[in-house]
Amino acid sequence: RLGLIYPMMDEAYFFLAFGSGELGQMKQSREYFEALAKRFPDSTYVGEANYQLGESAYRDLQYRKALGYFQLAVNQSPPELLPRILHKLAWTHYRLKNDGEAIQTMKRAIDASSKSGEKYLSLREEALRDMAVFMTETGQVDQALAYFKEVAADKTYYPRVLEKLGKQYERNAEPQKAAHVYESLLKTNADSDAAFRVRVKLVDLDLRRGRWSEALGRIRGVSI
Repeated sequence: RLGLIYPMMDEAYFFLAFGSGELGQMKQSREYFEALAKRFPDSTYVGEANYQLGESAYRDLQYRKALGYFQLAVNQSPPELLPRILHKLAWTHYRLKNDGEAIQTMKRAIDASSKSGEKYLSLREEALRDMAVFMTETGQVDQALAYFKEVAADKTYYPRVLEKLGKQYERNAEPQKAAHVYESLLKTNADSDAAFRVRVKLVDLDLRRGRWSEALGRIRGVSI
């Protein structure tokens, strides 16, 4: 009531914020994180508080607001916590159609997770798959090939990710996106076994969308 600040109060706010979240009291949790960030800007917990506030805004589809919180968290957090923050920041840029920023930030997330040993191995793999999505959807197939050859040390990594991504779009009933991904895969290696499978997939997608002449053209271009 008197505005007094006692030692370790920031830790108490942090505990209450997380505890409230675990109990499903998300509004209360957010209010504690907001209080922590406002009252204790120099706290070791402030980076995590802003990250959690960013997560809350992201879940509510408030991407512009989330962007601000995640950017604060990046500047306030130690290096060992950066991979997951950068990963979510990259996705926020992607949702806001900031394609260039999304790709550059995802590269930072991959680089940071690579430097963190085994702790972020699964996050690194997820970020690499996400990078394939970002670069493919923006038409940067040649750049993606060069990037994945360098970072993943495997020239087949990107084509394999593309094939999985295409299948996922098919399962999600997004034939146009699936076709775009498969077309991108053909540009990476037109003579591979995967390329033949993809041509069959593209013919099937064309037929399902009533694109008869396109399907016929593909069939004529396939060597059996």
